[in-house]
Amino acid sequence: MLVVVYLADRTQRLAYDRALREAGHVVRLASRPAELAKAVSDGRVTLLVHDDASPVDEAIRSRVATITLHHDTTTGALVEQVRAISSVQP
Repeated sequence: MLVVVYLADRTQRLAYDRALREAGHVVRLASRPAELAKAVSDGRVTLLVHDDASPVDEAIRSRVATITLHHDTTTGALVEQVRAISSVQP
């Protein structure tokens, strides 16, 4: 499962990246819309993690599962959400 973490906040982006990698997930980072579009365009992305400050185009939302983070979402909570989604992915 390839997870894209799309957040403008560099500190948060790196914290979620580290936590997901430690949990065994393959992660790609994006901080700008062009980076997100490039990451999703290859068709391997299964899950997109973003926050309200980093809106996602509806065309991208329709192609991949998404998790919208809130200001109080911990890295542990995110890892659990990703684990739950990956357990139901084919």
